[in-house]
Amino acid sequence: MKFDELDREMRQFETGRDEHVPDGGFIVARMDGRGFTRLTKEVLRFEAPYDERFRDAIAATACHLMNCGFRALHAYCQSDEISLLLHPQEGAFQRKERKLLSVLAGEASAAITHALGQPACMDSRLCLLPDAARVADYFRWRMEDARRNCLNSHAYWMLRRLGQNATSATRQLSGLSVQEKGDLLVAHGIVFQDLPAWQRLGFAVEWQEIERSGTDPRTGATTTTKRRRLHTLLELPEGPHSGQQIDALLSAIMLDQQSAKPSITATPAEANHRWFEQASPTPILGKLTLISGAQTGVDRAALDAALALGFPCGGWVPSNRTDEAGEIPAHYPVTALTAGGYAARTNANLKLADGTVIIFHREPEGGTAETVRRCRRYRRPHLLIDAAKLSAKEAAEQIKCFVEKEKLQSLNIAGPRASKWAKGHGYALQAITLLLKSYRR
Repeated sequence: MKFDELDREMRQFETGRDEHVPDGGFIVARMDGRGFTRLTKEVLRFEAPYDERFRDAIAATACHLMNCGFRALHAYCQSDEISLLLHPQEGAFQRKERKLLSVLAGEASAAITHALGQPACMDSRLCLLPDAARVADYFRWRMEDARRNCLNSHAYWMLRRLGQNATSATRQLSGLSVQEKGDLLVAHGIVFQDLPAWQRLGFAVEWQEIERSGTDPRTGATTTTKRRRLHTLLELPEGPHSGQQIDALLSAIMLDQQSAKPSITATPAEANHRWFEQASPTPILGKLTLISGAQTGVDRAALDAALALGFPCGGWVPSNRTDEAGEIPAHYPVTALTAGGYAARTNANLKLADGTVIIFHREPEGGTAETVRRCRRYRRPHLLIDAAKLSAKEAAEQIKCFVEKEKLQSLNIAGPRASKWAKGHGYALQAITLLLKSYRR
């Protein structure tokens, strides 16, 4: 076998499970220490429950992650974990999940090893969040987790210092309320609210813009320039002001994105308009909005039906705007992803639409089966239509019932490409045409 043939054959095993994070959504990568209890207590012998040396090592790691090549906006730290917020337009590695996970875990492990002077490992996971509100909720969740961990840690190590062993201390704290744990600390001279804020609330690393003065060597005039630097916030606001940093940051991001957000298109003449206005599109004139990935076959039939009847339609397509036959014709009002192929397109359209209909013949296969799996994985409303069991008219009736039951305003249509099911376009076109005609006034 020639090398090129062997290379193609083997790469399919390496990349066969590649998944891309949908464009437009927020990514929070959370790094956690592996085996840090032994490392900090037995190897490095740090103070329990909190040691400023370990805090500073985590802060140094967070600073490294903020400045290691990703569009990082904010890093929140508590205990041995770092939550890194990436810009929603971050396109590194074509937003491949496995690359983001492995590179961030590697960068974090290298940085914490350097900071501690001992081999240390951090793992990584991705939390995919649909909008700014969920991002704010995420960081409120981690801050509350930090507060509870701090309370538990101080209570546990206080009991250990009083002579109790690990089992006894754990048993005594089991079942105690937050108030009872606080009272236990007060009884031994520790006021929880007086503990350092970075222990109770965690801390953050953010970019800070500063002005610097200088002199223009050509004219001698004084000039000022703006520079970005990383700033560690050890005193996060609490009470009614809790979370204000992340809220302000998210507001600024959303304002910056306003000019870049597309708007839904309804006719071929508007095909070049950008149409991704929000997490789901706004229907025009009360009509159902059709979304499709524009692949040949079932996908294309949905767009053909919508355009023929004047219904709003659109969809995300691969970054190179191609289908199996070549370039997607220009009259289809679809928008190319900034990065990513068919998998990223599928994810983006599932997120964009309120619900998805998957049309197939006998059994979903290949990309169609993967669409079904992703609908279930992301818990998106979806309906399976088996053309071997239903006529086009019956399919249209079932789809309409699905739309009305789920109160959908936008509907994603997916199914096999033409090379996989030659009659798919005709069947889907007839079914979707009957569906849309039932909405005409």
